[in-house]
Amino acid sequence: MSVMVSSVAFGNILGIVLNAWLITRFGISYAFFVPGVITIAFCMLNLFFTRKVAFEEKTKNVYVPFLSLLRNKEILKMTLPAAFHGIMKENISLWMTVFIVERYAVDLSTSSYYVLIIPTIGLLGRLLYPGALRLLGENENFVSCAGFIICIVASAVLCLDGVGILAAALSLGLVYTAVSMINTSFLSIYPLRYAKTHNEAAVSGIMDFATYFGGGISGVLYGIVIKFFGYVPMFASWAVISAISLAVILKI
Repeated sequence: MSVMVSSVAFGNILGIVLNAWLITRFGISYAFFVPGVITIAFCMLNLFFTRKVAFEEKTKNVYVPFLSLLRNKEILKMTLPAAFHGIMKENISLWMTVFIVERYAVDLSTSSYYVLIIPTIGLLGRLLYPGALRLLGENENFVSCAGFIICIVASAVLCLDGVGILAAALSLGLVYTAVSMINTSFLSIYPLRYAKTHNEAAVSGIMDFATYFGGGISGVLYGIVIKFFGYVPMFASWAVISAISLAVILKI
């Protein structure tokens, strides 16, 4: 599962490299057109190659209804840190380029080299996940706790005055790495706890909804905050929500 989801981080890296080249060579419209063509092409390939993939039929007598899952106290508690990690996950991708350009007054071409560091370190986090899981006793919640601790420290560094561009990019990269590992825990590994009742897909969907709900709402709010107060309040909030998430997980 962790190897499969590492493709997301690889796609982020490829997107930065490809779009930076397309914008400078052909114009910004190609940064939308070419990825659109790639998406359609892979959609067709996916439909062709997965038509005959076998799957295990659900056992009806042990399947837990979806509404019952929504009343499960543990799942409901997990949606809070899932939403909080979604806030960081989506907003790093949303603001990292404009943050580097505005804070350090560099052009788009130069910023792309520093921005590239962030998902590259994130990919490393995805690939290291199996080892981290074994190291922490095969408990994905412990991996998430370690990830939130890293987010607290790295976010605090981003709040300091005089942080250089490389240090800022590395700190964002550490947050991205930690969030990537947390993301694997919440969306891929934690739902497997409900595999015996064939509810892993439903639980993953609940966690996924919480993740993108947090990311979507916060993106709007951070846009307003950044406009009037800058980026420090956003980074400070990341440290706070990471601490809250850590407390919630440890109490489950």
